[in-house]
Amino acid sequence: MTRVQHGRWVIWLAPGSEQEPILSLLNSFDLDRGDGGESAASGLWQIHAGGRSTIYGAHLRRSKVCLKVFTDQRLLVRLRTVLGCSKGRRAFRNGLLAFDKGVPVPRVYAYAEKRPCGPTLVVTELLENAVQMNLLLEERLARGVDLTADHAFRELSALFARFTRDLHGKGVCHRDFSPRNVLVVDSNGQTRLQLVDLEDLDFACNAGKCRANIEHFHGKMARYVNSAALALFQVKFNEIYGKEPGR
Repeated sequence: MTRVQHGRWVIWLAPGSEQEPILSLLNSFDLDRGDGGESAASGLWQIHAGGRSTIYGAHLRRSKVCLKVFTDQRLLVRLRTVLGCSKGRRAFRNGLLAFDKGVPVPRVYAYAEKRPCGPTLVVTELLENAVQMNLLLEERLARGVDLTADHAFRELSALFARFTRDLHGKGVCHRDFSPRNVLVVDSNGQTRLQLVDLEDLDFACNAGKCRANIEHFHGKMARYVNSAALALFQVKFNEIYGKEPGR
């Protein structure tokens, strides 16, 4: 891993990441301001703005990347950054470890933090033809699709069950396992799933955590589908995953 000093910012580059284009990207982002600056002029565009983070898209040579900027400035968050355990740093480290373990996550390229107490940001792959699972479900419901009779929903349910079984089989959980943090990716006509919010990955997953993980997801799923669709989703899930998580 390469470490670069840039004024009050410290930047870590993942193995295999090219220093020059990453630094050029971060300069165009305007590290000194800690925000997107003149986004249109610098080739950045805002994807999402939340209370604690903002996500930008950007061009990096011939590919696209995602910049997730952690903007939460509460005292405890700032203290964690000082102590070296910010959300951004966790996302970077977790992303590298997950990729090495074969966990389906966007590839991580770099991490930057402004000394001494933030903000921080992480640069990852930006997946083409990807949508959050919750938005996909909301769109189908908005069109009046009956999910209980929808072949695509059954296929997604089965895919998610296999995805979760493989994830837990690697000893990995997600602390906020929900449709918002699962991307549905169309890759050359094949559908695959990927996890985001890498800072919430947990690599010490046991049977109890697996059960809690699944219960948490099903609880979140209830926000986006009706009871009949949720019951079908759970039946399909149990058929494939099994009733004893973690085994």
